[in-house]
Amino acid sequence: MDKGQFWDNFKKYAGIFFQGVGMVFAYIFHYLGVFGVFVYKKAKILFKKLRRFTRKLIRKIKKHLAAGDPRPLIYTLLVIVLVIVLLCLLIHGISSGKKEKKAATTTEATTTEATTEAVDPQQELRNQAAIIYQNNPDYLMLVNETNPITAGYTFEQHTLNSGYIVDERIYNDLLQMLEACNAAGNEYTIKGGYISADTEGSGEYATGLAFDVTAHDVASLDAATVATLPTNQWLMQNCSTFGFVLRYPEGKESITGHNYEPWHFRYVGRDAAVFMTTNNLTLEEFYSLVNGGSVTTTPTDSVTPAADPNAGAIDPSATTEDPTGTTAEAPATEQENPLDIFN
Repeated sequence: MDKGQFWDNFKKYAGIFFQGVGMVFAYIFHYLGVFGVFVYKKAKILFKKLRRFTRKLIRKIKKHLAAGDPRPLIYTLLVIVLVIVLLCLLIHGISSGKKEKKAATTTEATTTEATTEAVDPQQELRNQAAIIYQNNPDYLMLVNETNPITAGYTFEQHTLNSGYIVDERIYNDLLQMLEACNAAGNEYTIKGGYISADTEGSGEYATGLAFDVTAHDVASLDAATVATLPTNQWLMQNCSTFGFVLRYPEGKESITGHNYEPWHFRYVGRDAAVFMTTNNLTLEEFYSLVNGGSVTTTPTDSVTPAADPNAGAIDPSATTEDPTGTTAEAPATEQENPLDIFN
């Protein structure tokens, strides 16, 4: 088929198509016109009948009034009033139905939106915990009776002047925390740090992320005594600002499997520490959320910012006690900067 023949066929069939469309519309408009004429004629007849009825009614009312009988007029007025009342009720009913339908639709939409927006508090906690864990899994390792430290675990060590060892990565935050603690007028002594995993009872001390600290004049680690010390009270209130948590808090013994230790602090990272402290969670409960579990939370007040560091001098010549119960002498200087134990 050449190009000329193609266009001839196209014009032919296009013409047939448009003729068909035109005929369809012609029939539609024709019957619409017929229907319109029919309605007009019926309306005209109805109007004429109504006009004749009205004229007869008026003549009848006049005739009765002339005879002193007002009843037809009264009946007519009553019928007119009744019709008007019925029309008003009908219009009001239609209007009220539309308003109620609109209100119901709005309420349903609001309820649906509220339901959609409502988030399960536990799921929200799980989501937050999962994000925090993904960002800092190394700082959040769980070490306890049922979760021993990974065999061969190592970290870059930083030895404090007190002789205790901590993970190099937590040194700056630990330094800042103890600077702030000292600036608040509290004296302290590091009483425990890293213990090799080969040592019995090392627990999470083997991570290099845990350490013990109290006031420098404390001879033994007694929970009832240490909990009342200004140093430990300040640390428990402010440690999360620097990424630390009290590892074995009071009232959580059944969860941690460990007695209350107001001197034992653990580094978990700043985001995790604030999250755990704000929601009053232990590391075990944090892991429960990460693994899809649920916890009972008792939200605490917002974390109190620590004071800016402004180190003063204290007497560090106290006798210290490590977590294994052995005694070690602190550096024997009459007076030195309290932060020298980190240098």
